Amino acid sequence: MREVEITVHPDKKETRMLPVENIFIDEIDFKKNKGKEIRLLHLFNVRIDKTGKVEFTSEQNKDIPKLNWVSNPVNCKILMDNGKWISGIADPGIAELKVGDIIQFERFGFCRFDAKNKHNYEFWFTHR
Repeated sequence: MREVEITVHPDKKETRMLPVENIFIDEIDFKKNKGKEIRLLHLFNVRIDKTGKVEFTSEQNKDIPKLNWVSNPVNCKILMDNGKWISGIADPGIAELKVGDIIQFERFGFCRFDAKNKHNYEFWFTHR
């Protein structure tokens, strides 16, 4: 399994190792970028052909759309400020969180970790 070293925050020097195996990107990003070359942030470039097939193109950091991705995700759900739950996937690193910790889900907002139940890590949305 390949690993990549990434910073924990753009403004910090602290890094962590992230295993790269099965890669998932947002469905909207996937559909929007069919037929284009994109960069998986901190990783490499791929082309998503019009049929949805993904192929490696290079490791060069080009001026192309840069997308967030998750490898080996875990299920999570977030209680929104309107009282509704939304479901998604997250980086398995959330397993290290303690109840009450606040994290930022990139391109989504800040959330407070509330609990881990049998199938999901549960968060409360705090703000964008």
